[in-house]
Amino acid sequence: MLVYKLVALASAPIHVHFIFDRYRPLIKRSKHELLHIFVFTCATARGEAEIDLAFLSKAGKISAVLTEDGDALLFGTEKFYTDGTFIVDVCSAETLSNDPKIPLTTARLLVWAMLRGGDYNLMVAAPAQLPGMLETWRDRLRTVLVYGTLGRKYPTLAASIPAEFLSVDVMHLYLNPVTTWSDSTSSSLPV
Repeated sequence: MLVYKLVALASAPIHVHFIFDRYRPLIKRSKHELLHIFVFTCATARGEAEIDLAFLSKAGKISAVLTEDGDALLFGTEKFYTDGTFIVDVCSAETLSNDPKIPLTTARLLVWAMLRGGDYNLMVAAPAQLPGMLETWRDRLRTVLVYGTLGRKYPTLAASIPAEFLSVDVMHLYLNPVTTWSDSTSSSLPV
């Protein structure tokens, strides 16, 4: 299956560049060799590949991102493709945020990612004010659930929200992602 996808990509009039997550197991040597046989370039991100891809997309260095990970939109990918065995769906951040039925702003995508238990959880300390902000948010959520602002009351659900709900460290990482080009002195892109 992989070979067929690589052939399809190689025959398209595009330059294909693969970026792999740093914290995932490395791909097998044979797959890595396949990428080089097809003359594709590849790199390993300093953290999550979707963050690097979104950074490149926002900077206009790449035209689109092909990935199965929806975090790419959260991190700001401009044009996003998903591949369901050669059935490609295209999303654009602008289209999603302007659709009145599903106005998916970055803030709403962040809440969605946090509620579904996003997979981005490197251990980095969050700013001091974020825990207080999240505590206030949890209290407001409990109030909404208890008093029925949503059209129905959910007191049991409100009582089940733990104090550590929404990890401060993970929230901080979503808001301040680390890219391959992040460091203390520069955030410039490669030429």
